[in-house]
Amino acid sequence: MTFELEVTATGEGNDWSMTGTGQMDLEVMEVSEQYPGLFEAGPAEVTLSASPAATTGAVVIEGVTVAATDAQGHLQATGDCPGS
Repeated sequence: MTFELEVTATGEGNDWSMTGTGQMDLEVMEVSEQYPGLFEAGPAEVTLSASPAATTGAVVIEGVTVAATDAQGHLQATGDCPGS
């Protein structure tokens, strides 16, 4: 099954809007979400892939990976920041 996500959420000068795509079956789920206005540094993308073998993913802001999954599948900060 494939799916698309879209949330429009703005207010008081903030933009939490998100679009995304994904796919899933009985074994694997993959999701990619884009947040164009969530961070001042630029657009963000969150990706996640989960299967019985592994969970992988990342948070990328303005082309910089700021978090990635560790061996247990938990997001961990990389220490990298956009614009630095």
